[in-house]
Amino acid sequence: MIQFNMAMLAVVVAAPAPPDPVSEAVAELQGTWALVSFEVKGGKPIPDTTSTTITIKGKELSLRKRTTDPRKYTYTVDPVKSPAHLDLTFVGETGVCHAIYRLEKGELMICAGTNLEPDEASNRPREFTTGLASDRPPKGNLILIFKRVK
Repeated sequence: MIQFNMAMLAVVVAAPAPPDPVSEAVAELQGTWALVSFEVKGGKPIPDTTSTTITIKGKELSLRKRTTDPRKYTYTVDPVKSPAHLDLTFVGETGVCHAIYRLEKGELMICAGTNLEPDEASNRPREFTTGLASDRPPKGNLILIFKRVK
């Protein structure tokens, strides 16, 4: 019986740790993403003509329009929330932009209550739609749709 218990203990100790949802989400976001369309304040999706990209490396997200200097953010995610939360902090500032995101089939959608500017946590959108200021939340101000650059 003691040998059986020791064997069971060895199996339990040797079992791999369950995956960490945050680490998995951060790994899935890594890379460069090209903006394909955006939507503002309840309007219709508009194709991107600005050559906007985001590059996510580690815990930093760089947003670049055309050849301008990138706007750099640090970010955190909470993929367990529904919808998943994305918090962006402009490097050198203290305020947080409280957004939501969805990543599926090579498409990254970000919905924010502002134009990626700091806001209150209570202003985080609750759905992937935009509307006027009186509609927020649950609606956002801005939706950005990116495709992974291969």
